[in-house]
Amino acid sequence: MRDILIVGAGQAGLQLALGLRAEGFDVTVVSARTPADLRAGAPLST
Repeated sequence: MRDILIVGAGQAGLQLALGLRAEGFDVTVVSARTPADLRAGAPLST
């Protein structure tokens, strides 16, 4: 199975990662923000 790399942890990138994980793919998400920033921060688009 292929490994998937997603650049960007915005709404689209995270939704894509969740969908791919649900289908059994190995997914890595790369972001300029830290995990703490993603958890504590507001959504970048509304």
